[in-house]
Amino acid sequence: MVTEIDKETGLVYQVTRPVEKTTFQVDCTKQLASGDTPSNIISVAVSPAGLVVQAAPLVGGATSIDGAEIKVKLSGGTAGEEYKITIDFDTSFGDVRSVAFMVKVDEAG
Repeated sequence: MVTEIDKETGLVYQVTRPVEKTTFQVDCTKQLASGDTPSNIISVAVSPAGLVVQAAPLVGGATSIDGAEIKVKLSGGTAGEEYKITIDFDTSFGDVRSVAFMVKVDEAG
């Protein structure tokens, strides 16, 4: 599988469709000190890129932590739109960190 990177943000793209509920897994290892792990998800922000006029929101749902990975379930969105997902979280060492990725919404099919 080829990893696609957003040229403006440098963030990795992941893909979903408007009819799907998709759980995205984000590895936070690069944001953490050795031995540190995410301990609490503070917020999940979803920002559309503005490629589609009046795009439907990409809606956040359940979140969880599994070791150094954060999982977030997203649904909805508008085909052709791209969304930046930013997750702020506390760590077991008492720090606050942030991780982000891009989601492309493709046509259903």
